[in-house]
Amino acid sequence: MNAYDDLLLWASEVGSGDISSLQGAAAWVAPSRTPRDVIDDLVALGHVDVSSGRWAVTRTALTRLSNGGGNAVVVGARPRWVVEAVDGLDTSDDPVLVSLSDHLIENLLLEQEGPSTWYFSLSHDGPWDALDRIGMRRVDDLSGRLLSHLRSANLGDFRSVRPGETVARFIASADGSSDSAWEPTRFDREPGGYVYLQNNQRIHARRTTDGWLVMDRRAVEWLELGPERPLLWSAPRETSLYVHGGWRLPSSVERVLVLRTGRLSTVSHLPGAEGGAEVRRYINIPHAVAESVAALLDKELKYA
Repeated sequence: MNAYDDLLLWASEVGSGDISSLQGAAAWVAPSRTPRDVIDDLVALGHVDVSSGRWAVTRTALTRLSNGGGNAVVVGARPRWVVEAVDGLDTSDDPVLVSLSDHLIENLLLEQEGPSTWYFSLSHDGPWDALDRIGMRRVDDLSGRLLSHLRSANLGDFRSVRPGETVARFIASADGSSDSAWEPTRFDREPGGYVYLQNNQRIHARRTTDGWLVMDRRAVEWLELGPERPLLWSAPRETSLYVHGGWRLPSSVERVLVLRTGRLSTVSHLPGAEGGAEVRRYINIPHAVAESVAALLDKELKYA
């Protein structure tokens, strides 16, 4: 167990709250990191959802990993009673739970710079309805389901009316570097990425000729950077996807990639370019998944 596990335990016991409470807890756990970065990790790992200035833990689930050799990972809330219920399966007075312990084998708790990844091995014929008794549900290939949803729903919600008072516009630098910035403005006459203020809440959206697509900040930034910028690289032989280190992926897209392993990305370099710019590496990403991600973000996929 590490400090990030303590943060997840606290969040799981509290359940939900104003975003400032989670930011305060994140700052206490990881004072050398920004609270936003720590919370983004919780979201990517599927433990927490954030919306409209509030956060909430997601329902505890056991999801079988795609190309994971029968392994599954626990996502969502991890309250103390769930951990204790899993630990006590084989000594339970309930014969159904004892039977469940023969099919649900805890095989690893792997630490990282975030909540530890909790792995299990699953058989195909277990009494999976009994998972409800220990506060879990089973979801096969949650990453694949999320990706299918994004393909059909895209990254934003359409609005025909301006979502608030215009306060800033995203200006991409010529080379797509991290020098790109949000600049104050009062108008959104031209298509582009904007911030609006409504009921003291910041809303990010892309202005189009038809209306507005409301989406998270990082999704606006990625789409405004343009399709030709070198930001994504697929390495099919090692089933990895490399992402430009200066631009973190939209939370919904990053969750798709992270839930293929239950592991956060690692800071690395492109193969053969050890002295080059830093990139984020996501593993167990087949080329077809990398292509889907590039299509969602309207980016040309390069090869590494």
